[in-house]
Amino acid sequence: MISINPNPSEEDTKTKIVLPAIQAAGWKHENYLTEYNLFSDKYRIVPQTERVERISQSHRRPDIILCINGFQPLAVIEIKRFDLPDSQGIDQAIAYARTLNVPFAYATSGHKFVEFNTKTGQQRTLSLESFPSPQELWRSYCMSVGIVEPNDQNTLAKAKYYYDVGTTTGKKIPRYYQMVAINSVVQAIIGLHRRRLLLVMATGTGKTFTALQIVYRLRKAGVIKRVLYLADRNKLVDQAKSEGFDNIAHCAKITNGKIDTHHEIYFGLYQQLSTSNKADQDYSEDQEESSVSTIDLYKRLRPDFFDLIIVDECHRGSASEESAWREILEYFHPAIQLGLTATPNTSDGANNAAYFGAPIFTYSLKQGIEEGYLAPYRVIRIDLDKDKTGWLPEPDQVDDNGKEIPQKLYTLNDFDRTIILPDRIKRVAQIINDFQHNSLGKMAKTIVFCATQVHALRMRDALRELNPQQMQENSNYIVRMTSSDEEGKALYAQFCSVSEKYPVIVTTSKLLTTGADTKGTKLIVLDANIKSHTEFKQIIGRGTRLDAESGKTNFTILDFRRVSEIFNDPDFDGDPGDLLELGDPDPNDPHLRPKPNKTNHDGQDATTDSEDTIGSGSTDNSDTDGADRADPPIHKTRNEYVVSGVSFEVVDATVSYLDSNGKLIHMQLRDFAKQSILKEFPNYQDFEKSWMTALSKAQLIRDMENKGVFFQDLRKDLGQKDLDEYDIVNHIAFSSRLLTRQERAERARHSQVLQQYDAKQKQILLDLLSIYEREGISEIERPTILKTPRFQVYGGLPQIVKSIGGKDGKAGYSRAITNLLYQAV
Repeated sequence: MISINPNPSEEDTKTKIVLPAIQAAGWKHENYLTEYNLFSDKYRIVPQTERVERISQSHRRPDIILCINGFQPLAVIEIKRFDLPDSQGIDQAIAYARTLNVPFAYATSGHKFVEFNTKTGQQRTLSLESFPSPQELWRSYCMSVGIVEPNDQNTLAKAKYYYDVGTTTGKKIPRYYQMVAINSVVQAIIGLHRRRLLLVMATGTGKTFTALQIVYRLRKAGVIKRVLYLADRNKLVDQAKSEGFDNIAHCAKITNGKIDTHHEIYFGLYQQLSTSNKADQDYSEDQEESSVSTIDLYKRLRPDFFDLIIVDECHRGSASEESAWREILEYFHPAIQLGLTATPNTSDGANNAAYFGAPIFTYSLKQGIEEGYLAPYRVIRIDLDKDKTGWLPEPDQVDDNGKEIPQKLYTLNDFDRTIILPDRIKRVAQIINDFQHNSLGKMAKTIVFCATQVHALRMRDALRELNPQQMQENSNYIVRMTSSDEEGKALYAQFCSVSEKYPVIVTTSKLLTTGADTKGTKLIVLDANIKSHTEFKQIIGRGTRLDAESGKTNFTILDFRRVSEIFNDPDFDGDPGDLLELGDPDPNDPHLRPKPNKTNHDGQDATTDSEDTIGSGSTDNSDTDGADRADPPIHKTRNEYVVSGVSFEVVDATVSYLDSNGKLIHMQLRDFAKQSILKEFPNYQDFEKSWMTALSKAQLIRDMENKGVFFQDLRKDLGQKDLDEYDIVNHIAFSSRLLTRQERAERARHSQVLQQYDAKQKQILLDLLSIYEREGISEIERPTILKTPRFQVYGGLPQIVKSIGGKDGKAGYSRAITNLLYQAV
């Protein structure tokens, strides 16, 4: 007979009943996770303020996750108090199971287990003694996900996770979405025999760690031995190699035309190809000093030399039949091939899904922000007068160098390319400087994305002129970081480090768009004409990394070129289209190959604006993937016109915030709150019913704050500190008259409701009203307030709850307080 406390808790049920039951079925401590947080605390920027709210999400925590191989979830168990029905938590367990992408959900309050199969929709009840063993649940799991062959099941069972002993806890537990990504890829390769796969994960969500676990598990299961990790930037290759791969196998970076075949994991660049891609070599800041091209080097190996090839940032160059990674992958066609990207969109021609197949798993920017793993942002769009109207030179006007300026209307697409307007650069620099200093602080790390390398140089100089004191303190306060600037590039690691103060402000063109781990960045400035969804998403990724320890919980986008309008595209952060079924694509099927872009005689994509080559017109309107190239060499031509004395003024500035749906909206604090309230409560009656029946007003208030109703800031905005949340909601959403807490309490003191109680009860309620005036409804509804000395004279908590609440106890006590305050007349 199990001994249970008279007032059993969930913890009693778990420790005294559930854990012994599953342990008796063969589940060891290393086979389950307890109190594993699915989501992290998230951050939300409060409109019209500089404040950021931290919102707890600790309630998204399954009681038990049953696993094999360390972190391969099989099922979820949700536990409730012993005095509740066993099925009480089954819907909660189902929600957790769907999040973790596992087929089985269990709920119990200690009497029996209720099992729900998310694949079949079947629900059944099991006795405590009938809970499945690890072997039984593993077989059921495999059958549910389509892995039916016993050999495949046995191989997958050997694919254990890597435990990072370098951490303080002895192991690094993957985040839930990393688990799902890792397990989806490993299962597809071993159990479903997929040979090409695409994994989509937003920048800053741990693609490298995910790739490491995939490699380790496949090697552990004996499926692969040799791995090739391809990227197009040295910093991406070095970052991947240094983040744990050296700990799991013998690694080597391919350089100087040499491959040592005695290693197991190889890291290499994919953009250095033979003459068919000579044009692309010209655009890489990472060109290796080698007389032999990479593709020729790889062809010295057998096509079956590698068992797995990973292509990092595989969106880059993927629209071309002759793309660098495509040529390498087609040569090593026997290998399993995995594409990693944060930007799977096809709008830029980056149809990588046509090669790898539809994404096997997607984790979006919106999800990362909402679930507390990425930093939220606000967008401030600045419109300058001539950016909107254009600039027309006078007839026969000459530029600063005496060249006659062609008579035409120059627009924002021409600025800082064909036409150089120094006063615009100075005006933009002044706005950046003022915002950074006044809103974020002089040491807030900032990246300014410019139209060209020369524009980045001019912007650096303009910002330096505004900051002589900071430049005197440290000459690296403001630097340019482009492929042609060796001094600036040498400071890349310091800028990325959260422990290094300098550089603070970096001006750049293309160099920092991809692969830069700039987790401390608080301000991203857009002063380049970016049309590509892919490039834009990569740039935004420079700010999305969270680092709460250093104070980085959000970032700001300062947009001078209306680039942020890309956020309004419904496809910007949506799931990519189902271009292919999840089966192994046939490489001979013409529908699986995107059409190559037209190329000019140099092999360059004819639709791509050759950045830093100064042309004569608005050449930046193409929707090509600017992220495909690093900063190209600078080629000055006679078609650049520098015109001083053209003034620029701000004509409009709008601030936009993320709403509870992850959509970017422009509105004031009250409008923001009203929208959130009406979404939850379409009319006054719905809100009134929820408020009056809520046993915990504090929980209802927290729920509304989580969805964007920031009561603390609304009190400031309304100019009254002692407002009840009930009145704030009714005033903002339903135009009711505002009452202060003092007015509401005074009304209750003279109400007919109070007269229904005897003298002792009345005095208790009057004391509570006094506390309500000062502290609010959340304070007086807490039962613990009745344990304070002030209420001991009335018999303390149990006696007061019984006296006020009657036979309904705590629920009756809550109703009594609610009726007194909100129905009293």
